Amino acid sequence: MAHTDQPKVITVGHYVQPAGTQPSGMQTPVGGGLVELVTGGRGWVDDPELGWVEVTRGDQLWHEAGEWTIRRSDERDPYRCLVVWFQRDVARPRPLPRRTRWSDPGAVRAFAQEAQSWFREPAISDEVRSQAILGRVVLEGQRWLGRQAGQELPAAVLKVRDHLDLTFAGTTSLDALAEVASCSPQHLHHLFRTHLGTSPHQWLIARRIREVKEMLAGSEQGLEAIARASGFPDAATLCRAFRRATGVSPGAWRRRPW
Repeated sequence: MAHTDQPKVITVGHYVQPAGTQPSGMQTPVGGGLVELVTGGRGWVDDPELGWVEVTRGDQLWHEAGEWTIRRSDERDPYRCLVVWFQRDVARPRPLPRRTRWSDPGAVRAFAQEAQSWFREPAISDEVRSQAILGRVVLEGQRWLGRQAGQELPAAVLKVRDHLDLTFAGTTSLDALAEVASCSPQHLHHLFRTHLGTSPHQWLIARRIREVKEMLAGSEQGLEAIARASGFPDAATLCRAFRRATGVSPGAWRRRPW
């Protein structure tokens, strides 16, 4: 068999650390790597330079050979994580730092379910499956790195974006957001258009749509409940916004085979 430098995903699963206990951890074997994407709770990973580093929902760990997985957990709020184990024939440089973070932690749970579904789907080839799962892992890590380095964004945009990411389900206005940014509403709108290519309102709707996708993938809740939880006034408004954003209804998106 010809060797390939493309990694092959061997196992995908979701690990839940039992409450009141501590994990033993696992040392990543030679010839492979392991990704832990934290979906909830609190844990700690041992970094040779930094010591024990806390990880929470949205943190992503790319372990190379010899490195240990998460080895400490909050016994009252134990960590949970998506685990992706892969192998490769040819050594390659690590595509990401050991620890990165998803730019949108709200999408973590939906991806965790998708990745497990892809791994179990017999119609998907090993190559496509591996590219899809690890590609998304690398993409999200690079997005986070770009955001960390991307302090080129004006402080006003960063403040409002982070504020909306946390308060997306509440009501707000351009005037209120301008107060957060300490600038005029007109200037804030101009900054968003210039640096993000969208308006504050459109960015907020996109954030709500991401939350809707996560809830559709991770629960059986009805549309009215999802609308309230994601910031839409009712199911009808949610459906219109969702169709404009995705081209399909929420029901069709929930029934998708992948």
